[in-house]
Amino acid sequence: MLFYPSDQRILQGSAATLTGLTYDQDGTLAAPSGTVTVEVVSEATGTVVKAAGSATTNPSTGTYQVTVTAAQTATLDRWEVRWTASGVRVATTRVDIVGSYWASVADVRLFDDQLSDASKYTNVKVIEARNTAEQLFEHVLGRAFTPRYAWDRFVPTYMSSLVLDGPDLRLLRSVRNYTDGTSFTSWTAAQLAAVPPSDTGVATRIDNGLWTGGTWTGGSVQVEWEHGQDYPPADLRRQLLRYIRHLLVQAKSGVPDRATSMTGDNGGQFTLVTAGRGSSYVGIPEVDEALNRYRWRSPGIA
Repeated sequence: MLFYPSDQRILQGSAATLTGLTYDQDGTLAAPSGTVTVEVVSEATGTVVKAAGSATTNPSTGTYQVTVTAAQTATLDRWEVRWTASGVRVATTRVDIVGSYWASVADVRLFDDQLSDASKYTNVKVIEARNTAEQLFEHVLGRAFTPRYAWDRFVPTYMSSLVLDGPDLRLLRSVRNYTDGTSFTSWTAAQLAAVPPSDTGVATRIDNGLWTGGTWTGGSVQVEWEHGQDYPPADLRRQLLRYIRHLLVQAKSGVPDRATSMTGDNGGQFTLVTAGRGSSYVGIPEVDEALNRYRWRSPGIA
């Protein structure tokens, strides 16, 4: 699956606050010169969500925010948020509008009693850890277990089918055939409806049509689609919660971070589970086992 990292995830149909951070040359939060304004656009189409020059608030040094309404987040999407000051881009953030989260903040706190301490484990920290964990899981698994949005450009196959960047196609949203970098023709509603959902992520036309393209050679077919499962399996979700706890707590031990084995007092040597070695992704055996069990494997072609 094509990996789409984002700075924020927002629940579809909810009012929300977008946040942008600005830094000085050393990476320290700092205020840029001039008034910070923002523009929010859909990444694939450039559709304006908030017009350029929209006002922001400044709750603390180097932190700028703007609100969006439930109506603006009503559709699964991916936004580019452009923060500017005196006509200069000072930050760019990416926002995913998602159908649901793997787990709520309350679910994370209930998973382990120590996480109920909201002064130590603030909502901001919990949400940041959840976002990190969800993105890592989806990257490793090669699929989304909640409804998501994606877009990409493809070379036309001139066949009835086009293989998308991952499984679980829910809805084909739009197709553009480009003749150059900016000119295109769009598929009709009837053409879009002729591509049914697909567990394998193969978008197949059932109207006898073909995936043709324009004359532009830079990937002339742009596709927007919705994908993902309705919700994750309970055992996989539990392992995500376990990994979120690991990100938040990360208890220190006497074992160096770079160690891959250790020798006991009796001279016996033990191999440590190490992320990135073999079939281990995060170095936590139960989490790695679940990731391997649910990882998407593309069907073979006979």
